[in-house]
Amino acid sequence: GFAEKGHAQVDVGLLLERLETMGKKKQQNYMHIKQGDRHGAAALVRQTSGMSPAAEEFEGAANWQEECTENLGTFAEHYRTSVASQRTTMWHRNAMEICANTLRELGAEQVIDIGSSFNPLKEEIPGIVAIDAVPAEPDVLAADFLKVEMTEGLTTPRVDPSRLGVCLAIPAAFYDAAVLSLVIRSMADQQHRREMLQRAARTLRVGGHLVIVERSPLKSLFKYRSSDDAPWRDAGLAYRWMQRGIRGVTLTVFERVRA
Repeated sequence: GFAEKGHAQVDVGLLLERLETMGKKKQQNYMHIKQGDRHGAAALVRQTSGMSPAAEEFEGAANWQEECTENLGTFAEHYRTSVASQRTTMWHRNAMEICANTLRELGAEQVIDIGSSFNPLKEEIPGIVAIDAVPAEPDVLAADFLKVEMTEGLTTPRVDPSRLGVCLAIPAAFYDAAVLSLVIRSMADQQHRREMLQRAARTLRVGGHLVIVERSPLKSLFKYRSSDDAPWRDAGLAYRWMQRGIRGVTLTVFERVRA
């Protein structure tokens, strides 16, 4: 599991990776993540010839590449590496341990991790489907979740046979659980945050659960005033419970109560 038990030997590789996220390197990673989130991860492209398989299809990719060349210096490779660097932080490991335990307690068998980046739950949740606009691992499907087709009757994602790892459609009203880990905060505005919530809810069967992991209160992320205008109501979701982790992490569970 994610938690270390007893007095295990030091994982030197993990330690070296952790050191790389500190100091100037950590600041650079933060900058790449913030710039990528601000402009939209789905619009990121690589400056090198090894472009991400799905990047060519994303609207605005060429404009983003030109802007990055002139001003920002952030491309898909920088973004995916910077996001993946979070895997070695204590707070992220703690958050994923809580998330995995929650999914097991819910009895979720069919699970989709939206905005997964590096598929951090794959060792804990067998068969989990991971999807991201800028995948950091080969077992993560490439697609812009706000645009990918959602189809009822599917039981597995439909992929492009001519482009390895590119997702064309995902099941709707099917999954026992969906995970949004540090995804809401990455959306540029309220419209996209609410759209992300609604589309994540659509992946669930009625009775399925949405698990949201964030480091900021959902009320501040969605800017709602009371439970009456909370965004999950329009998404057919009902609040169930919230659990706290370390370093400000919160895990909030919702249930899909209507289609």
